Amino acid sequence: MSENPSLQERYAAAWCDVKQPELDGANPHYKSRYATLAAVQGCIRKACAKHGIAYAQRVKIENGEAVLVSEVVGAGDALHLSDYPVQFVPNPQSNGSMLTYAKRQLASIDWGICGDEDDDGQNAAMPPRQVPRQPPQNQMDKYRAALVRAKSRGVSVRDAMEHVGAAIGKPPESFGLGDIEEAVRLVDSMQPHAPEAEVETF
Repeated sequence: MSENPSLQERYAAAWCDVKQPELDGANPHYKSRYATLAAVQGCIRKACAKHGIAYAQRVKIENGEAVLVSEVVGAGDALHLSDYPVQFVPNPQSNGSMLTYAKRQLASIDWGICGDEDDDGQNAAMPPRQVPRQPPQNQMDKYRAALVRAKSRGVSVRDAMEHVGAAIGKPPESFGLGDIEEAVRLVDSMQPHAPEAEVETF
């Protein structure tokens, strides 16, 4: 990273440093565990603090619709990340649960966090007695390690993430095991851009 990194560069670096949260919540209906919003926020907060930025979420009304907006802020600047539509109902308790879920999902999207045991919700559709093949809890760590290796070779982390996103066609939080392997292969094959030759003018 440069001596005076931009907010985008700080976000990319922090993204690489995020550790997968502990699965500290339980879903009795599906008999599975998941990372609570507090656990997800804690992991993000630690990574952001290391790079002098902060992660924020807020609800705004846009065209009459409620939208949960996320951004990273630092050094008097702000970088918009994502929008997540939310729908409020007359029941305050339901709204609280809905907003907690939305914040957790959006944070996971923005930071490539896998906060559930099952892969793409397949456990819910599995017949009884059939054991699903689940990805390891730290599956994203392989991708993060590849990004760190790329960074050490002089490859922009942001460029690497954009390259992977364009090739695989889905966000990191939706990666399965095969996607992780492909993402690692893509990142490991990247080389830094050669400096442009200076053009001599007369």
